Amino acid sequence: MMNYIQQIPTEATFQFNSNYCIGSATRYDSVSIWANCGGVNWRRWWRDIFDGQNTSILFFIYLPAVYFLVADINQEIQRGTINFLRLSPRSSQTLLLGKLLGVPGLTYLALILAIPLHVLCGTMAGISPIFFISYYSIFMVFGVVLLVGALLIGFSQQNTGNKSTSTTVSSSVFLGLLIAGAIAIPLFMAWNNLVLWTPYLSPGSTPDRLDWFFLTLNRNPIVTHLFTFTNATIVIVLLWQILQRAFQNPTATLISKRQSYILVPYFVLLIIGFRAISSSSNTPDGGNIELVEYLVPWIFIGLIFALSTVRQTWFEWICYRQDSRLETEGLSRTQTSRTDLILGEKSPGLTAIGLNLVMVSGIIVMALVFPSFGTSSIDIVRNGSGLILVIPLVINYALLVQWMLMLKTQKRSTWAIGSLCFAVGLPSVMGGLFTSLGNNSQIGQILLMCSPWYRGILYTIDRENSGSFDFTNITIALLIQIVAIVFLSSRVWSEYRKMLRS
Repeated sequence: MMNYIQQIPTEATFQFNSNYCIGSATRYDSVSIWANCGGVNWRRWWRDIFDGQNTSILFFIYLPAVYFLVADINQEIQRGTINFLRLSPRSSQTLLLGKLLGVPGLTYLALILAIPLHVLCGTMAGISPIFFISYYSIFMVFGVVLLVGALLIGFSQQNTGNKSTSTTVSSSVFLGLLIAGAIAIPLFMAWNNLVLWTPYLSPGSTPDRLDWFFLTLNRNPIVTHLFTFTNATIVIVLLWQILQRAFQNPTATLISKRQSYILVPYFVLLIIGFRAISSSSNTPDGGNIELVEYLVPWIFIGLIFALSTVRQTWFEWICYRQDSRLETEGLSRTQTSRTDLILGEKSPGLTAIGLNLVMVSGIIVMALVFPSFGTSSIDIVRNGSGLILVIPLVINYALLVQWMLMLKTQKRSTWAIGSLCFAVGLPSVMGGLFTSLGNNSQIGQILLMCSPWYRGILYTIDRENSGSFDFTNITIALLIQIVAIVFLSSRVWSEYRKMLRS
């Protein structure tokens, strides 16, 4: 408020080229400009304050709340007092809800104090009262998503296998603030400003049509709000179940196999279903297949760390299988074994990662051949080539992380993270270096095809060859990845045999 009060044009303290002066000036002296000012545009002044509050409230409320929650859980883990909470006779839901309501209490008080000024500025700027109902309802729902996610980030440190230290606390807090401030809040504001709040903030404007599969979103505010609330509710339920699992069973993987079979396909379908159709055209743009293929390696990197099992879990699973073989015979044994691999808590996560990869690949293939997406033949070739490259890439990452987690060395989680960073970084850096120095050399293209940036090099090949693909480099990159799969599979199998003999 003090910042905007200083920008109000007055005869005594007039600022040149003021945004809030009604009319125009012909001379550059404060007296003549003020004489031609014609008054203060108060509506615009209040609107600028209101627009600034719409964004600043999010950062001033959410970021401290995320900080308090992540730091609190990490300090509980560091001091060992988190186990006293688990021994409490109260349910896990009550304890976690108490954390959500109690730890960021000061930020809730700050929000209550900020609401009157926010409503006043919006009312003076002529904003519809319906906007405030939409704003604060969406604000609360998104806050639940963000704060439950912050608790989950805090509890995720207990699964690393390393002792929680002050450095771990700092890294967790930094990760929480980074995800909230650099990813979650900007995406939240972008979606709401472009889709949800356009009828209230820019009445009379007609934005480009936005479809999700066959559902038009931004032509009816009720449909848009229902779509937003429905997806937010789904995310809250999934995150809450994962959070309860992390609280109740700290030695288990971060998510269960059942949860992964819902979470990953849901996220891919949510992205791939969006199609932006211009108001002057009825031709769809092909959906977000390219965006999904860009995100698939990063989605599965997170899934790999959430599902991969450590050495001790492998031992427990081997003992369980040996005991179950003594109790079951014939066909029932085979059925039990398959069920355990797909849904079992102790079974290796490689099976679940593979099944999720199959489901995601199936979704992409169906989107490519679905006629209503209007995908051209060159898009099908490019997207199909990307799918062929991403499948062995994800398999290699999963095998590498699992191999590191099965070793006898100390700090296996550190080795797994370091090895994966090396596998992602080396082809990316070397491929970019060869490509820049050698004018898109063959070696650089092959290396980039063995990295998460394979989509970019496919676009480069398409542009250089005017829509005709040369599959030589793609074939070489695919052969390299197959050789890596064979090597890593042998290492994982060797470690498994060693544990089986012991």
